Amino acid sequence: MPEELPTLENALQSWERHGLLGMVQERLFWMQGTSEIMRNLMVSSGFRVFGGKNVNIAQAIENLLPHMSARFVLILEKDWVLIEPMQETWQQLQDGVQAIDSGDTDVVRYRSHFQFGYPMWMFSIIGVRNEQYFAKKYPQMLQYFCNCFHWYTMQEMQQKYPKVFRFCGANASLICVDSSSCNWTNNPALFLASFWAKQMSPVAQQCGPGESNRCFEVTLDTKDETWKTKKITVAFTEGLFQHVDPQKYGNKTQADHQYHGRRVEGGKKGKKDQKG
Repeated sequence: MPEELPTLENALQSWERHGLLGMVQERLFWMQGTSEIMRNLMVSSGFRVFGGKNVNIAQAIENLLPHMSARFVLILEKDWVLIEPMQETWQQLQDGVQAIDSGDTDVVRYRSHFQFGYPMWMFSIIGVRNEQYFAKKYPQMLQYFCNCFHWYTMQEMQQKYPKVFRFCGANASLICVDSSSCNWTNNPALFLASFWAKQMSPVAQQCGPGESNRCFEVTLDTKDETWKTKKITVAFTEGLFQHVDPQKYGNKTQADHQYHGRRVEGGKKGKKDQKG
């Protein structure tokens, strides 16, 4: 939509600045509504533009996949700013590709480990930085447990919960968790196009035109057992992208999350680059 143009421009500049666009085989963009300015912007950056209809993210992916030839899909919405330099970006993407190709994981998530931006659902809604509290208060939602990844180092996560988290990928550079303990998210993620077609497309069909953008996440969380029961594996890297949407959230940053309960601080990696 035209009002989202500044947010998109900010993210696009970061993708260009840190070399992401030169690393991918092809670039496809789903445009909500009609905007010649937005269309021209994306075409000038080498994207093939589709859309016109306002659809949720699951339907956007469904509509784009028939037009792509690459094996791997990296999904990015318009408000994800790349904050890591080119070499780090390339290395993390290669680690993800290798982990999927080797069968270690099905999906690799790329939200920044410690510079995740605003809002973070687990922080903003629940308001507690304490996974034991979360497990007791929301036992029916244990698939969200993996999100405590964002306040521990990988080493701490694996040592604290060895039955849940395990190192995976080349040189143990990623940490893996079963989908029963890790929800699907519309955050930046890498997966095979064939994985989507086999596992996710049937669920996406339940979120047709007119359904909200949250439909896919909610369906997998509460209505369809595909994600929880098929033992899909999710991997985390140190992450590449930060959520930045000033049009929707003003100048709020992750420091604006309200914490209640115990804090465990982790180190941070990379440099913040909200402006791209």
